[in-house]
Amino acid sequence: MKKLLLWAMAVVMVLALGACSSPASSDAGEDTSWQEIQEKGYFLVNRNDAYLPLTFRDENNENVGFDVDLANAVGEYLGIEARVFLSDWDSKLIVLNGHEADVIWCGFTVTDERREQVLFTDYYLANTQLIVVPADSDIQSKADLAGKTVGWQLGSSAEGLIKADPIYEEMAGERTYVNMTEPLMDMTNGRIDAAVVDSVYYGYWSTEEGVADQYRVLEDSFGEEYMAVGTRLEDHAWNEKLNEALMAVIHSDEGVAISEKWFGRNVFEDLPGYSDYEG
Repeated sequence: MKKLLLWAMAVVMVLALGACSSPASSDAGEDTSWQEIQEKGYFLVNRNDAYLPLTFRDENNENVGFDVDLANAVGEYLGIEARVFLSDWDSKLIVLNGHEADVIWCGFTVTDERREQVLFTDYYLANTQLIVVPADSDIQSKADLAGKTVGWQLGSSAEGLIKADPIYEEMAGERTYVNMTEPLMDMTNGRIDAAVVDSVYYGYWSTEEGVADQYRVLEDSFGEEYMAVGTRLEDHAWNEKLNEALMAVIHSDEGVAISEKWFGRNVFEDLPGYSDYEG
């Protein structure tokens, strides 16, 4: 019995040593994120819904927009396909970390909190958190939001900026929405007094809808910010290749054409260090 026990222990040790020296184990610390994307032949892009002009559905129910065009151009640069799909924006981190998406790419603003949750590329778009009120409103500045009800998109960077501002404690109330169109509509219907929305979104939406004269944008804002593409924290190899492609695209004639298509100008020029790029 003793010999049998010793033999069993020896077998276990041999198996353990074999497992430790196996290729899979030796590669455990290797970052294969880019290799995995290459092997798939595509990357999954988590998009927000109705964020004009970055991502939205056209009359044919197709995914279109500035970010969609950029993602497709980046995919072409890398020799893979960008597959854009819609998910609940408030669940974007769950979708990313659950490997249901390979990137978060839809007006995803860089914040200190988010830097602890995702690995960002370099900036590709500048934005301002505008305060929009009805044209005939008596609100003239941020201070006038005291005693007022303000709306914004749930889970957006605006939420953090508003709540960090001293005026937040003086507001009479708040309402949150699934996209940026809803607070503007609610404001039109008198349910809220002001809406905080992205300048990227508002400029395009108000022009396309022909309603710019119904609203007024305050000189005050809740701050300027930048957008980037987010990957999982551990996916350094994938992020590096993605960033290389993204920077090449936004500095190319194709990238400028995409910008002019959606914004009527080269918005990349608003980025810090844009003119210093050497490729």
